Amino acid sequence: TGVGGTDAESQQIRVKAAVEGYSASTTAAMYGTHSNNIHMKKFFGGTQVRTGMSTDPLARALDIPSDRTKAIAGAWLKFMVNKACGGVNVPYNCRLTEHDRQLVDYALHECKFVGPVGFDEETNEAQLWLKGGKMPEMWIKALLDDTTSGGLEAVPIEFDDAAIITPLLHGELFPLVTTRTVTRRRIEGFSIGNPTISWGTSEGTDIPLFDTASFIAAFDTTIFPVTGGIESGLDFEADSPVGVGGIIEQRYGEVFLKEMDRVIAVGNGTTQPLGVSGTVGAAAPESANDTTGPPEVVDYETLMFGVAKEYRDAGTRARQVFIANETTYRRARSIQVDTNDQRRVFGMNEEDYSLLGHPYKIIQTLGNSTAMFANMAYYRFYRRAGFQVRVVTEDAKLARQNKRLVIVRARSGGQMELAGAVAIMDDMQS
Repeated sequence: TGVGGTDAESQQIRVKAAVEGYSASTTAAMYGTHSNNIHMKKFFGGTQVRTGMSTDPLARALDIPSDRTKAIAGAWLKFMVNKACGGVNVPYNCRLTEHDRQLVDYALHECKFVGPVGFDEETNEAQLWLKGGKMPEMWIKALLDDTTSGGLEAVPIEFDDAAIITPLLHGELFPLVTTRTVTRRRIEGFSIGNPTISWGTSEGTDIPLFDTASFIAAFDTTIFPVTGGIESGLDFEADSPVGVGGIIEQRYGEVFLKEMDRVIAVGNGTTQPLGVSGTVGAAAPESANDTTGPPEVVDYETLMFGVAKEYRDAGTRARQVFIANETTYRRARSIQVDTNDQRRVFGMNEEDYSLLGHPYKIIQTLGNSTAMFANMAYYRFYRRAGFQVRVVTEDAKLARQNKRLVIVRARSGGQMELAGAVAIMDDMQS
């Protein structure tokens, strides 16, 4: 009986929803608080992480995922795996429990979504693109009744945030670039040059006309697919949705992080975003001793000043960086005062990873003979919202290890906006 008596009102019982069993408490994702990167702490400490530029309608501030966020993301991953399998031969560790189904139902009706629904790869068109709004009722019914993906790439914001927060917080280069969230496969833009002016034109003399042939140039960027794999074993079977959400945040995020840093530096522009090293028209200063000799201080001065002062403005100083592998960095920091004085010219604080007052970013896939200086604020990175999931089981090694491979597929693209913001020295000591 109820506390207040035996009347019907005092005997009412409310069963809590599955989502209410998880804490919704969050803390803002701040650079300097959760990052191990010294440069991030120094220049971005106290700044909340965002998914893109403040002017981007899809941009939003990020929080460290709460238990509720991880639970929703974990249940949604299992749901996507079930859709990828078409409801047939679903791996035991990814089968939805009643608790998972309740979390998925909550996400469908209450959470905000990003990404396309009813997307057609051939026409590059979607019937609907969600930009942080709730899933329409008609699509909820179609999704639940369909045994295939139905062209669904939209995901709850909770899933999207968990997948991207690690790359944003801990990257070498990724946090420094200009990130935009987009809704198309190919981005068609343009760049505008500077007009010329003339002095001393006397009366009666024609004023020289500015040649506009290359005044406006195309700036088109292709969006490429990128995949991250999560191997799941028997321990995964007993994981709660929170545990699965943690895997999305950590393991998938770390794989994505490593790959984004690499392609931003050396991407080929054919199957990947175009990296800084492939920037057409970038300055190409030469080293003092070529590939056979050791580096000198003048090499790094020449490299830095290879980027003109207008691209090294004070407002973006934190994003102006040297880029090379660790061997090249070690050689730079090993330069002695002279043959009789083994003190280092650039100081004894080698693990600060800095040079001439600028951060020195390490990308191990670069060769020893290549070093770059770039203002990464001029690198425009496009991240298309929405994810796809598929399951790989037809693999002898996975079968022997009693594992499944869950692949999360995203799409990204990027390139430097202006070649003048980059200098590349490719004849340093090999």
